[in-house]
Amino acid sequence: MASTPTMAAIAPILATRKARSICSQTHSLAPGRCEYGAPARFSISGPPVSCRDSMPTATPRCAHPTRTRRPSATPGARASRRIGRASPAAAAVRLCTPLCADRECGFCNTFCWASPCKTIRRRASSSPAPCRDPCLAGSMPRSASMRKPPAAARAIRPAGRHYDYTVAARTAGLFAALEFKPSQRWRFESVLRLEQTRYAYENHMISGNTDQNGVPCPFGGCLYSRPASRDDRFNNVAPKLDASYSLTDHQRLYAMAARGFRPPEITEVYRLQRQQSAANLESERLDSVELGWLGERRMLRWSVAAYALEKRNAILRDSSGFNVSNGRTSHRGFEYELRAQPSERVQLIASGSVAWHRYEFSEAVDGGDTITKGNTVATAPRNVHNLAVGFRPTGRTAAEVELNYLSGYFLDASNQHTYPGHTLANARVRYALAPGWKATLRVTNLLDRRYADRADYAFGNYRYFPGRERSGFLEIGYDLR
Repeated sequence: MASTPTMAAIAPILATRKARSICSQTHSLAPGRCEYGAPARFSISGPPVSCRDSMPTATPRCAHPTRTRRPSATPGARASRRIGRASPAAAAVRLCTPLCADRECGFCNTFCWASPCKTIRRRASSSPAPCRDPCLAGSMPRSASMRKPPAAARAIRPAGRHYDYTVAARTAGLFAALEFKPSQRWRFESVLRLEQTRYAYENHMISGNTDQNGVPCPFGGCLYSRPASRDDRFNNVAPKLDASYSLTDHQRLYAMAARGFRPPEITEVYRLQRQQSAANLESERLDSVELGWLGERRMLRWSVAAYALEKRNAILRDSSGFNVSNGRTSHRGFEYELRAQPSERVQLIASGSVAWHRYEFSEAVDGGDTITKGNTVATAPRNVHNLAVGFRPTGRTAAEVELNYLSGYFLDASNQHTYPGHTLANARVRYALAPGWKATLRVTNLLDRRYADRADYAFGNYRYFPGRERSGFLEIGYDLR
């Protein structure tokens, strides 16, 4: 039987980019926009309340103008693969944590110094208070105040520039693929990617962890550290082998083994902390094996897959505040997608994944947490599922309702604190106005659930990134095709 080898592609990959990063510090309110590993950490006594409601009066940190609302009950990512109305008599300025950041003002991404949370009543105004970010120097409402940072904390974050550097990044690679079909049912494919990433880093300040004038910080040195100018290269090889067998004209089995990689990010290599003078990092590496079954029969189409992955050289910040690449995790699970069309006007789609994510190493890490081999990876849910029902009552109208389920997950590497997960409902209706024109009405978080897009726990504190409340969107579009 004749075989057919085919050279699918041999292609070079070239990319160049250059960027400058400057980070400075003032002591007017907050330590500026510099992020030191974990932005906007804050304190909470006991479990947090809902992201969308007032915080307990004992909770400190970032200041946000907002309107008050009744308190509510305590609220409760597939990770490895893929705040009412105020009374007419008064308005309020609330000093709170980013957990309760008013969505109209956005999330305070700076580190605000601890101060008892306060609510300050002001005379009613004919217009609402402007939406500002009081975490930025100079934008704090006059009626609100915050204490100055402790002397020790100010000392290790001196006023002035902390970082000022330029990095020219260049990527060069080669991609090749070969396909081989020994028969009508069998198909083999091999892919190879070679890539080099180079960083040309130039420091525009004094190297080390001194202030901008070279004066050493007390208490063991400044929080930050500036490495000397240097060049770094990261060479990576990513092969993939794929084999498939056609059971019938409409069903196929496949097996795949592949390697992926991620070079260290610029900030991981050059925005260092404490006494670290150089970050000798390696590229993260992900080795995977996957088995799958694809097919269709009458009104049903399906895709199911089981996989196993091993991640090595995971980059993290250890308990000394150093960036290291010695993490290792394992991931096992399966994915599915089912599509059914019982009639011409109705379609059902179900998809999701069930996965187990584990640490394969033990180490004390930044944030006061400890990774223990065998623990579940922080912020990695086990179950992620989606169910959608589509209707087409007329030729010009289409509607869809969907449910998205995210199971609970651990917020810390020691597996002591959890987020309970959430279920959200969304809906959309599309109407064809004229040839090429269409109007779409979308409603997200249909049941107005309180939930977090992302959550974690570190330094003894919860941190939530609140999800969007019930929202509606009307879109008018034209298809140019």
